[in-house]
Amino acid sequence: MDGICSAWGVSPKEGLQTLIKEEATLGKIAADNPEALAELTNQPEIKVLVAIASPLRDVSDDWINEKTDILFEVMGNIRPSLANAIIETSGGREWFYESLTGLRNILFGKPQLK
Repeated sequence: MDGICSAWGVSPKEGLQTLIKEEATLGKIAADNPEALAELTNQPEIKVLVAIASPLRDVSDDWINEKTDILFEVMGNIRPSLANAIIETSGGREWFYESLTGLRNILFGKPQLK
């Protein structure tokens, strides 16, 4: 987030609010940028992340929705300004949920129906 926002010339909070307002979830960004996604997912660091997160491969959308509050709490401890941006921006919680399910789909190759 920091790198993208630095290139945009905005703070991470402002960048996140822009993504939320434009409904640009991780899944949509990935779908619009298949070459960049392929490059990202082929990086050794991402492969390690996928291996570590493999127990999350088969969690349901409902499970992700139920755990959102815990993830917000963790995010609030790690990056409070970003957690606040999500909470304070209209549609932020929905964006976060859609981004989490999109991230699971990206990392584990779940098919997406449009």
